[in-house]
Amino acid sequence: MSDVVRNVLLLAASGLIGRFVTNDLRARAFRVVGVARWLLKKTRQDRESNE
Repeated sequence: MSDVVRNVLLLAASGLIGRFVTNDLRARAFRVVGVARWLLKKTRQDRESNE
């Protein structure tokens, strides 16, 4: 069962709680797709460094 990819669509991903939830889910091996009104500069830099 380790080959199963768990996907999550997270609304308000750039908000205070959404950022923490995103990090927690990624640490638990979920693939997270975040929906946000805007992308914070730090979040954008973090995402680019992980790719």
